[in-house]
Amino acid sequence: AVGASTLVLGGAVVAIPVLMLIIAGGASIPSPYTEEMLETMRNRYPRLNNQHQSWSASEDVPHPQPQPLRAPQPPDQGNCSNNSDQDRERHYYFRGTSVGYPGNESLQQLRITPVSTQPGVATAFAVESKRFGEGIVYIASKHDLTGILITPGSVLAQLEHEMAVHLLPLEFAARASVNTSPEASRKILASMGVHIPATIYSKSDISSILAQNRVLTDAEITIFVGRVRLEGEQ
Repeated sequence: AVGASTLVLGGAVVAIPVLMLIIAGGASIPSPYTEEMLETMRNRYPRLNNQHQSWSASEDVPHPQPQPLRAPQPPDQGNCSNNSDQDRERHYYFRGTSVGYPGNESLQQLRITPVSTQPGVATAFAVESKRFGEGIVYIASKHDLTGILITPGSVLAQLEHEMAVHLLPLEFAARASVNTSPEASRKILASMGVHIPATIYSKSDISSILAQNRVLTDAEITIFVGRVRLEGEQ
């Protein structure tokens, strides 16, 4: 088949007849450019001379090297809240429960664990949970929850400072790097001006207890966690 190739030289388009030979077995295809044209291109683009490239129909257009496919990287969801910027910067999450409690059926179906950003809230729930077993306060750091989605909590989120960690309750317990008894937690909180009673008879009592206590600042929460760690080492 007889075709034509074009070459742009100095802004002019020149048509060049080319005899296109298709030969089986990998034979080379004649260059569509004359030696005069190649020399003009070498003078205009000296870099080609240094590379000592021979021009052929298959080499006139550089082909980009294929890049390896990369799986999309998930966002860091270790503290991914849809609340304010302050919520997204929380470093610790607290859960008060009883040891070994897997959560109610709804939480297991949704694969969600309700937690609080306030240790006083978790401590109150841990005290109330003593009616069913050994109360405990789990403390998970932002690092403990790397890669785990965390979203705003329920309608009680404002009072309980609740967030939802997208893990089963027992999975959250396993990830939490720190835990303490409700008694130890109550003692530390009392020294910081947050008073949780030694006995809570029902969950309905928790709301009034929380309403009577102040909210710890982020700096105070860091101090609280540090004291829990220190007492755990003694």
